Amino acid sequence: MMRYVAVLLMASCAVAWAGDVKNIDLTVSGMHCGRCADKVKAALKKVADVKDVAVNLKKGSAKITLASTSATSTEMLAKAVADAGYSTSYKDGKEVKTMAATSKDAEFEQKDGDHANMDCTDEATSGCCMGKAEKAKEIKRK
Repeated sequence: MMRYVAVLLMASCAVAWAGDVKNIDLTVSGMHCGRCADKVKAALKKVADVKDVAVNLKKGSAKITLASTSATSTEMLAKAVADAGYSTSYKDGKEVKTMAATSKDAEFEQKDGDHANMDCTDEATSGCCMGKAEKAKEIKRK
């Protein structure tokens, strides 16, 4: 009986600890394909204390999960997105703050015909889509 109580106590502590997080939402501008969303996600995952990141391409948003004790600020997360080449906005109390992209390489800007339904086409020439285009050319050669 004592073991059963100890196991239940440990399980409840683990559940409480796992739920001890804070979520931060960012609005991200400039994403136009899956590779853009992947780039935003990778940039956010590099920030200290980030436990999880969910990027929604269609909504232009990112939801970041941090430990509740994390010192990582929303501004630090927004800067990571801006440094990756995407503008972002977030709420700071009642105020909405915006951080412009700090580096937007022209090769990553959307070009006509590169995307269909927010996905890269095989003929894409934008830098963010080139991996798919090159892979498609390689498959056609075989």
